[in-house]
Amino acid sequence: MGSGLQDYAVFEYAIRSGLNDVNIAVETSSDLAIWTSPGEIDFLEQIDHGDGTLTVRCRTSNPVAPGDRPPFARVRVLFLGP
Repeated sequence: MGSGLQDYAVFEYAIRSGLNDVNIAVETSSDLAIWTSPGEIDFLEQIDHGDGTLTVRCRTSNPVAPGDRPPFARVRVLFLGP
């Protein structure tokens, strides 16, 4: 087992604070046609800007393999309210 730095796909998005009736999911794609969940996502930080918005940063649990391109990504928001 080696040690050293590893590269992860990191995702950052802004949301309004206090959103309890939405489901937010990061999805990735290698071709922009088929979108999937990248597996487990590790939460990194949430920054409260004090103006009603938050910045959320997370990353994939598994590193991106050397020589591979990072995936395309999008944030999918589903409204769960009535």
